[in-house]
Amino acid sequence: MLQKKRFWLFAARAALITVALVLFAQVFRAADTGSLGRLLFGVGAGGVGLLVLPQLAALLLETWGWKLTFRAGGTNVRFAPLLRVRIASEALAQSLPLGVAFAESIKPLLLGRHCGVSVDRSLAGMTARKVLILIAQSAYVVGLAALGFAGLEGASRAGLGVPHLGWLALGSGALLGVGGVASALLLRKSALARGAFALLRRLPSSRLRTSILLRERAFASADGAVSALFESDARELCGPTLLYLGGWLLEAFETWLILSMLGASPSFLTVGSIEVVVSLVRNVVFVVPAGLGVQDLGYAACFAAFGIPEAVSTSAAFVVMKRGKELLFIAVGYALLGGELGALLRGQLSVEQQRARLRPARA
Repeated sequence: MLQKKRFWLFAARAALITVALVLFAQVFRAADTGSLGRLLFGVGAGGVGLLVLPQLAALLLETWGWKLTFRAGGTNVRFAPLLRVRIASEALAQSLPLGVAFAESIKPLLLGRHCGVSVDRSLAGMTARKVLILIAQSAYVVGLAALGFAGLEGASRAGLGVPHLGWLALGSGALLGVGGVASALLLRKSALARGAFALLRRLPSSRLRTSILLRERAFASADGAVSALFESDARELCGPTLLYLGGWLLEAFETWLILSMLGASPSFLTVGSIEVVVSLVRNVVFVVPAGLGVQDLGYAACFAAFGIPEAVSTSAAFVVMKRGKELLFIAVGYALLGGELGALLRGQLSVEQQRARLRPARA
């Protein structure tokens, strides 16, 4: 039975990756090879070096926001180890099918190992980060959708095939905000960690399940830590939320920078409208690593609808640059993990080491 379950799980993942790769290839199907080469070679070595700066700045801002989030719950975490955990977990999220779920399940182990944070405080900081990022994304989507409303409505008529895209973006952004605020209020009386524990104990890896079961008491105490964090002064959570918003805006800036290097020179408002659409698409296809294929086709469709010059070739060149930059950060993340991930998965850390590192903080 277990072998059969593993087979079907492997088959589902293989099918998912195959579909993603087929969609990804569609971006390049109609691109002119000569135009694609001209656009890419026109960027130059200096442009390639410049390309990493927006994501690096976003990682620094988000890590600082995460540090402040932990501080609001009474936990002081050093910045450098937290940045390491952020880059390493992001590499897993970006490169694996259902990578977001896997990255979230491994974060408490990484936070305990590198930052000395107990499981309960780790889960509280992770949960609060997710909620605040959701609220920041709401502000990002609603703000850019309002400023670019006319462009979004025009793009609806220009071939995206989605009626009233401006209203859809505004409504989606508002729903994100309602969800974020409602989550913050509900988490004041949290039972989330106990629910997460029930899900994690069903992981297919027996070693990971054993590792999770060792922390049952820590998961139970995490609910108290989550509640305490969200019952803290709301002003302490404003700072990290603004930093997370900065991370979202840097993502739009990165798209503007790449398009500018490719000679398209769009307005930032146009780019912001495109990013609103693509960010909503990414939320829907989170099961695919980094939204592979779907996100890329989304950019291609938006570039054509928003009147980006040489939309087909520019889309292909844009995807090459953006995905190449992501591969660089994924490689850095795996380099930081080194042999550590294998050790965690093989259970090479002793039970006593894990308990010592991840013992719940005393009240």
